[in-house]
Amino acid sequence: MRQALVYEGYYPEKMGKLYSEFKAYCEPRLKTDTGRELLASIEASASNIRATARLEFQANRKHGIAE
Repeated sequence: MRQALVYEGYYPEKMGKLYSEFKAYCEPRLKTDTGRELLASIEASASNIRATARLEFQANRKHGIAE
């Protein structure tokens, strides 16, 4: 689920779509307290994860690493 947020950071036009699709698929399948706690932790950090990914993506593009 974290990776979906990273992709949303890379591609702002997909903001909210990738993560919500993955969450809708994944959430009902979480059977353990640990899994649900991890989901809650990821959700609490969602905006920070997206922002950090966006900054990294922009820096990489500036240096010709990502496209």
